[in-house]
Amino acid sequence: MIETMLTRSSVRVAIMAVLLGIACFLTYYCHAVLGTGVVFTHLFYIPIILGALWWKRKGLLVAVFLAAVLMLSHVFVRPDVAPYNDLYRSCMFLVVSAVTAMLSEQLAKKEQALRHARDYTRHLLESSPDFHIALDENGVIMGVNEAFEELTGKSRKDMIGASIYDYLPKDPAEKAVVEIFENEVVRDIELTIKTPGKEDSICNLTGTVFSTLEGGPGVYVTGRDISERKKAEADLRNYLQQLEQANLRLQEMDQLKSTFLASMSHELRTPLNSIIGFTGVILMGIAGDINEEQRKQLAMVKSSADHLLSLINDILDISKIEAGKVELSLEEFELVDVAGEVVGSLSPGAGEKGLEVLTEIPEGITLFSDRRRIKQVLMNLVSNAVKFTDQGYVRVAARVSEDDNLEVRVIDTGVGIKNEDMDRIFQPFQQVGPSLTKRCEGTGLGLHLTEKLAGLLKADILAKSEYGKGSEFTFIVPLRYEEQD
Repeated sequence: MIETMLTRSSVRVAIMAVLLGIACFLTYYCHAVLGTGVVFTHLFYIPIILGALWWKRKGLLVAVFLAAVLMLSHVFVRPDVAPYNDLYRSCMFLVVSAVTAMLSEQLAKKEQALRHARDYTRHLLESSPDFHIALDENGVIMGVNEAFEELTGKSRKDMIGASIYDYLPKDPAEKAVVEIFENEVVRDIELTIKTPGKEDSICNLTGTVFSTLEGGPGVYVTGRDISERKKAEADLRNYLQQLEQANLRLQEMDQLKSTFLASMSHELRTPLNSIIGFTGVILMGIAGDINEEQRKQLAMVKSSADHLLSLINDILDISKIEAGKVELSLEEFELVDVAGEVVGSLSPGAGEKGLEVLTEIPEGITLFSDRRRIKQVLMNLVSNAVKFTDQGYVRVAARVSEDDNLEVRVIDTGVGIKNEDMDRIFQPFQQVGPSLTKRCEGTGLGLHLTEKLAGLLKADILAKSEYGKGSEFTFIVPLRYEEQD
């Protein structure tokens, strides 16, 4: 390339030397030989314009040289003739050279900008993961980028001049080209591109109409291989179908489970109620006198039956909630009344353990909700506190928050819960801590049912605990239950 530039520069210098020699000869010949006062200077503009085109501003030296030659020749050869014409011509040399140099520089800048834009565009096209194809109106390939070479396994040298229909299915491809010419821009065309040696590729194409260098219409096509995406979409659809079928089976199994538990709970409650009722009658002495040992054994029977009935009721409630068959009975009631009933029923058991049950329930807190379910939640929280507290107290405190929610806190000084067990406390059939399950009866359904009931009441249950020092459960429920439309 350097040798080419040197050769070109040498040729230009040689041509310019010849032209300047001719100009000098014409000047001398007209002034000295012919004795005219006017030199035929039209040929002077050839080296002037060429110098400005070749060397830009440096080309002004050619015009200055010719102007000097013309004026010096006039001064020394024809001093008797006024130099106005030659002076005018000299000025014209400089003006033409300056204008030509300026236009040449502007043209060079535009050519350089065009080259940069062309190189930038070529770089973008070649580095793009999408393929690009330029076609004439007959579907002949005018140009492609590297991505299309990789896709087809062919070189652009082999493809340029070939028909695009050698790589695309002819009928849909012709239809797509016609549609592009009719609409100028068409997107999301899906065609299969033939790829020898491997599976054909499914591609998503976009086509636009453009004008070729010859002025005729052409089609510019961009696209990308979406075979992997199509395969992934098909796999995802199959997976979603399988997942939906599995979900339906799980729902059916869950429904069967709930139905079975509800049915069995009803079947078990009937004999249990009879056992509890008849045991109570015997303990009351209505059926006759009994001795202390009999009373002790019957009390154990009644206690076990009560515990089993409570478990069955919890299972039945959970089954109803999961089946969506629980209907709330909404009414207005005072919180202090419900809390009093809960504390009153649990105080005897707490007293037997030497615990103090404290209440901080302000008067005048009125709720519009399901009284029975609110009581059930509080009963579960307070009974759990009593169950897992051996000494100290259980405190029930309530307040109304700024956003019109009731916050009831149940605080105990019991064994507490380890941090790693906090995530399991609301799971069914879970009692955290291996030592607790040995000394505290229960199935681990209480908090699970409590959380379900809270969701039913549009409420929330928060828990925090410090192992070895106690726990605090907060029940947050709206003062007024708003039914959804």
